[in-house]
Amino acid sequence: MTFTLNAEVAAVLAAAIERSGPPPAPPVGDVASRRVALEAMLGYFNNQAQPVASKVDISDHSVVTSDGATLLARWYRLPSSESKAAVLYLHGGGMIVGSVPIFDGPVSRYVTRTGVSMLSLEYRLAPEHPHPTPVEDAYAGLVWLYLPVPQPRPLRRIQRHRPGRGLLRQPQDLPAIPAREPAHEPRHPYGRDHPDPPRPQRRPRLRRPENSSGKIP
Repeated sequence: MTFTLNAEVAAVLAAAIERSGPPPAPPVGDVASRRVALEAMLGYFNNQAQPVASKVDISDHSVVTSDGATLLARWYRLPSSESKAAVLYLHGGGMIVGSVPIFDGPVSRYVTRTGVSMLSLEYRLAPEHPHPTPVEDAYAGLVWLYLPVPQPRPLRRIQRHRPGRGLLRQPQDLPAIPAREPAHEPRHPYGRDHPDPPRPQRRPRLRRPENSSGKIP
């Protein structure tokens, strides 16, 4: 099977290489160099090669995590849409690269084409914030988006964008999410308040009858 690159994609790639040169290959563990190279490339492809949608209203909000950090949460909404669903968008970059502004273009275009509002979250990146901090930040954004409002909406869909996930609901000024409860103790198989079951009685060992001489016939 012969691989053929789409002409429009090839033109954009050629323009990017002409503008910034070929992508570098930094050594393993060099996160800083990757960020410089990839964020410049993503910024070009996402926001310059294609413009940010002009019909979308964009507003910034804050999500406070359980450890007290404040995260940027950018809300994208199409005023003409009547959709009651929404998506929590976590930008790509392997949780080590990227930011909310770099993905303004793709998110705004998703909203324009679908009519579904989106909340893009500035989760903290590794290695400065190792696992599970980025995932916990994503959970904080999800809770912030899904917490009940006067008329809470039902969960409608989850959308993935490498490594992004998504959910639902129009944001409003909500309190900080509470710290999670500690993990539960292992559940008792019969219930925590149920007494232990009785141990089975050991059955008596059967013996063959002996004759008058004391020997087993």
